[in-house]
Amino acid sequence: MTVRSCVTWNAMLTGYCSKSKKAKDCAFDALVLFREMLVGINGVKPNDTTMICVLSACSQLGVLETGACVHGYIEKTIYLPENDVFIGTGLVDMYSKYMPGTSEDYVALSNVYASAERWLEVESVRREMKGDFSEANKMSRGQFLHGIATAEACK
Repeated sequence: MTVRSCVTWNAMLTGYCSKSKKAKDCAFDALVLFREMLVGINGVKPNDTTMICVLSACSQLGVLETGACVHGYIEKTIYLPENDVFIGTGLVDMYSKYMPGTSEDYVALSNVYASAERWLEVESVRREMKGDFSEANKMSRGQFLHGIATAEACK
C-alpha cells in the first residue's frame, strides 16, 4: 500500500492485538508497527483507536514501563485520557494487572467514571476500595476492576 492513513494503520494494529494464538508475539509486532507508524515516511498521527490497541499490546506483553510512556504520549499529544472512557479503561486495565495491592487503580477507575459522569459506578468502585461489598460481589480485585471497566464502558 503506497499511502497509509490512520485507518489502515489501525486495521493492522487491531489485527495484531486481536490475535489469541501467539498473543505475545503479535502484541510485540503491534508495538513495532506503532513505532513504524510514528517515525515512518508518512508520519501518521495516531488517534484514540490507535492508542487503545497500543495499550492493549503493552498489557498483553506486561511491559508496564512502555505502557507508562504510552500514557504520557497520550496526555501530551492527543488529549487528557479522562475525557475518553475507553482510553481510561485501557489505562486502568493495564496498570491494575501489574500493580496489585495498590489503591491507585481504584482511584484511577473512579476518576475515569467521574469524568464520564457515571456516578453509580464511582460509588461502586469506592465501596469496593473500602472493602464494603456483598457476598455476590466478592471476587478478586483484578476481576472486579476489569469486569466493571469493560462492562460499563461498552454500555
